[in-house]
Amino acid sequence: MGDVVYYLSHTTPYAIKKSTIVAKKELPYNHHFRLLEGCELTLANGTVLEYNDIFDSKEQAIAYIVADLKSSLAYKRIALQTLQQEIATEERLLTFFEGKQKKLP
Repeated sequence: MGDVVYYLSHTTPYAIKKSTIVAKKELPYNHHFRLLEGCELTLANGTVLEYNDIFDSKEQAIAYIVADLKSSLAYKRIALQTLQQEIATEERLLTFFEGKQKKLP
């Protein structure tokens, strides 16, 4: 208790918040939701988080954000490339079938 922690805001994307731990509650193993025991932390500002959602330093929080943004951008680039390929395929098909349509009596 009393440790300073950093966490990401649930209301503002990528906003890093700082608070102090005031209470810790052990969470029992539950085969439906968690494989390992965990703990729930109550912070001085009233926020309740699981242990996995906190960082020991602002630098760790920033490193997490950087990794998350890189991953998100990589995924979106792949999704964009996939859409561009689908658009190109459908444009070729459209051109082909419009040509067929013009040849019809």
